[in-house]
Order: sequence, then C-alpha cells, then structure tokens
Amino acid sequence: MDYQKNLESFYRRDDFDACTGVFKSDIQTMQFKPLPYVPRRTSVLPGSMADVVWENESSVKCGRKEACLYLHIPFCNLNCTYCGFFKDRAQESLIKAYSKILTKELELWFHKGIFSNRIIKAVFFGGGTPSVLSPQQITKILAEIRRLAVLSDDCEITFESSIFDMDADKFSACLDGGVNRFSFGIQTFNTQVRRSIGRPDSRETLLQKLQAFARSDARIIVDLIYGLPGQTKQDVLDDLQLAMDAGVAGLDLYKLQLLPKSVLGKLIQEGKKEYLFSASQLADMFISGAYYLQERGCNRLSCCHWGMVPSEVSRYNTMVKQGKDIVACGCACGGATGSYKFRKIQGIGSYMKTVEENTIPVMVFRKRSELYPLLERLNGQTDQGILDFAELQKLHPMPLENLLRPALDKWIADALLEKRDGRYYITLEGSFWYRDIARILLYMTEVAAFGEMTEVEKVEQKRFMMRGMNSLK
Repeated sequence: MDYQKNLESFYRRDDFDACTGVFKSDIQTMQFKPLPYVPRRTSVLPGSMADVVWENESSVKCGRKEACLYLHIPFCNLNCTYCGFFKDRAQESLIKAYSKILTKELELWFHKGIFSNRIIKAVFFGGGTPSVLSPQQITKILAEIRRLAVLSDDCEITFESSIFDMDADKFSACLDGGVNRFSFGIQTFNTQVRRSIGRPDSRETLLQKLQAFARSDARIIVDLIYGLPGQTKQDVLDDLQLAMDAGVAGLDLYKLQLLPKSVLGKLIQEGKKEYLFSASQLADMFISGAYYLQERGCNRLSCCHWGMVPSEVSRYNTMVKQGKDIVACGCACGGATGSYKFRKIQGIGSYMKTVEENTIPVMVFRKRSELYPLLERLNGQTDQGILDFAELQKLHPMPLENLLRPALDKWIADALLEKRDGRYYITLEGSFWYRDIARILLYMTEVAAFGEMTEVEKVEQKRFMMRGMNSLK
C-alpha cells in the first residue's frame, strides 16, 4: 500500500492551509475550515442481528477485556435553555418503572455472557439526570451491578447529577453502594447567568452543597461552561477559582454548544435572540482559563479536563475516547463491543417493552473498519493532548508520523503543538481547537489507508451528518 501517494491529493488541496488552520492576527483569531469526519468503510446492521453480533464477539478469545458500563437515566427536573439531549420530564411512576426495567436489562446482558469476559474498570451513570432516582432505586441498581458484573478492585464509579436535586439521602445511598466519583453540572456559579439558562440554584446554595459533598471520601467533579449568554471572561475565571475553593477534585471547561433543537438554539435561529460571542472571544475565554488553572498547579488530564488531586484520572472518559468496550444500559444511548458500535432504542415505551420481551433493545449496529483500533487510539491521544506515534505504530504498520508531518510541522509553527521527547503535545492554545485537530488527523489517516473518498462515500457521509445532532457554532 502506497500510503504517501494516497495522501498526496490531500496536501495538494487548494484549501489545505484553511483546513489545518489560518491566523488572521493572533492565535485567538485562528480559523479552521470545517472538515467533516465520519468513519469510513463501516457497515450498518439492524438491531435484530444482535444475537449474531454477541455470538461473534464472544467467540473472540482474548481473556478478560477491560470495559466500561454506562447506565442512562433519561429524565430531568430542569429545562435548561441550552440543552438538546433526549430526556423526559421526571415523573415518579415512570422513573420507578424505568429503574426496574434497567435492572432487568442488566440481567439480560449477564445471561448473554457479555460480562463473563469483561472486567469493568469504570461505571458511569449519565442522563438526563440520574439524581432523579430515589435512594432506594440507587441502592438497588448499584447492588445489581455488583451482583452481575465483574468490577475491578479500583473501579471508578461515577454518578452524574444536577446538584439541584441531589440531597443528603441520595448522596449517602450512592456512597453506600460504592460510588466514588460525582460529576455535577454546575455550568457557572453566576446566579444571574444561571437563572437565565434555567438553573434555579444561587451561587451561595451551590457552594454550600459542593463544600458539604467535598468533605466525603468521594471525588467531586464539576462541569463548567464558557460562552453562556451574559457571561464575561472574568466570570469564567471566577468560576474556576470558586470550584477550587470548594474543594473539587477535578473540573471540565466546555464551550457552550448551540444545539438546533434546544430552546436557546431555536431562539437564535429565529432571530429572537442574538449570540454575541465571536470565535476569537471564545478562544480568549478558554485559553485564559487554561492558563489560570496551569498557574495554580492543576493537572491537565485532557484538552478540557483538569485534576486537582492525584486520584482524579477521569477513567471512564479516557477509556471511551480510547475505543474500549462500553456495555450501555438504558434507552437512547450508545455503546461499543469489539469492532461494533451500537445505538439503543430511543422511545422509553419501546425500550421498556423490548426489555420485557427479554431482548436487549439495540436499534442499530455499525461495524467499524479494520482500521478502528488505530483511529480510536489516535482520537484518544488527541483528546488527552499527547500524540505518541511510537505507540500508534504498534497498532498499524503505516508510518503515520512521517505521513502526517506537513500538518504536524504546520501546527508546531503555529504554536498549537510542541514536540518533546519524541512526542507531540497540544499546547494550551491548541487545546481550544483540539476537535478540529482530531478531525483532520482522523481524516488524513483514512485517506492514507484507503485513498480519497468515492462519490458514494461522500453521499453516505452527508446522509450520516444530516442524521446527527450538529452544532450551530
């Protein structure tokens, strides 16, 4: 295979510089031309073929694989204006029925033998908002996980939650069941900005709760967002300091994603609300925040996650980005098993009915190309901000560093990357554009391996992108 020849056409593109990033005046005003990426050479299988997939995967003898377990709770008591995730308003009777079905689905995975050759290194309760569960439901689900799955001795068990409806009884139920990490979606401590996006708790209430929870043995993680309407750069820096003062073990700093189906997204699309932040202002917010954390000795674990204590490793997110197996329970979520990714049935009613019929409710599978181990690891490295081509070489024989060198050299010249000790490190400035960098690296790797996309592939990619949930900005 002539990988270099395959890539020549990419380097000859008229928009090569635009795709890999161009400055206007300084690094804050850098721009990347959008380069959509959808994994190539994948095939779609209907959910009805689930038994065939499980059988094929279980026949691969490779000892006990490290895997993650994800549990999706698609309910919420809040209606945040920026949120576009699938969820239903919390109703006690429906939550009660759903939690019972969730434990039944865990049993189905067990009886299919999925847990028999996997050791679960990370468990993640996501949503929606898992804190809508009662203490009794939390206790039951955690007990079933321990009964049915094989957890590692150091298993990271994360409970994602809105701090609004997390109380002492629920928190205690989580701790008693083995939860050792909580992820709270704070978004911002600024009371006025919070309430403008549908978050009722005041700054004072948030800090009181966080400080109380941080006194436990569990690690407390908070998600913060920059680019919220009405927010300033100083607000972002204040949020970072308040989180650290509250005793959190780690934090994420995410850019606001304007989703078309969210209340905020619709208002902006209809011209009823202006979004005033430019890409330059958003970059300045993030980069200033990143330097603020670095100067205070925080450990950057990925391009947007920092740890304040040595025990914070963000294992679930790291494993997912590295392409590890994900046993996904619940409706409207996604998982992975070996060379397959899958999506679960979306409607709660359909999901519960399918589980009642003793069937794991998979809607569709996508079988990935033979290149997927390399692509997943490359994506994981980019997320962590460290490109190690010697490690990647063990997964595939192509000389990837040499093939990608024109792009890598350009990013070094643009101060997005630094090369040290044979590895490439995404700088704090470069971290703002890490998603663009990842897409370009993945796109180029597939061009090297497969050549340029055919017209049929382009049509399929466009169809797949249209089905996705694209951001407005």
